[in-house]
Amino acid sequence: GAAIAGHLLANDQWEVFGSLVNADTTSPGREGKRIVPGKPEESALIEAMNHRGAGQMPPLATTVVDAKSVETVSNWIKGLH
Repeated sequence: GAAIAGHLLANDQWEVFGSLVNADTTSPGREGKRIVPGKPEESALIEAMNHRGAGQMPPLATTVVDAKSVETVSNWIKGLH
């Protein structure tokens, strides 16, 4: 396996994670990479989390950006290398 932010991942977990990092986003109307290690400001995931409407993350049952979650995921992305 491999380590991410100090956590050892099994090979199958690494395959899933690896499919997200530096992969092109598939969200309609959004360009760029899903997760750019060390750069949350360039990661489509953070853009989607900060957006409300079509293409928002999470996709259902929320009309307000969860700032704490955005901060947590941003810090996690910053720690990726």
